[in-house]
Amino acid sequence: MAKQIGRPRTGNRPNTTIRVYPDILHQGRVAAVIQKKTLGQWLEEAILEKIEREQNNKA
Repeated sequence: MAKQIGRPRTGNRPNTTIRVYPDILHQGRVAAVIQKKTLGQWLEEAILEKIEREQNNKA
């Protein structure tokens, strides 16, 4: 049997660190709570919406 290399699969997504101003992070956290989402879910949706919006502006 081959030796496993790297991080074991846990089914969880790895954490990612980003730098953001605390007041902007707070605004995002508040928006996420209002929508009953985690901050991660809210950020994923915001990023995808931004990408889609910019692609539509180029067309």
